[in-house]
Amino acid sequence: MPDMSFDLDGDGVVGFTEYIIGSRFDKDKDMKLNAEERDNAIQAIKNGVLDQYRFGIDHSREGKDHRI
Repeated sequence: MPDMSFDLDGDGVVGFTEYIIGSRFDKDKDMKLNAEERDNAIQAIKNGVLDQYRFGIDHSREGKDHRI
């Protein structure tokens, strides 16, 4: 279970996207975001870090990506 410090949107739930982004910014890999790590993650989201990811993709035969 991820620590609640990974709850980057403040809704009380750590979703998949928050877990992925939180893990990227957890520099000391202690599965918790300290104040600096959390601030960096939130700022990166505001600056468009999510544009670097493709969500909702599942791999199928022949190496083609298909949205599900």
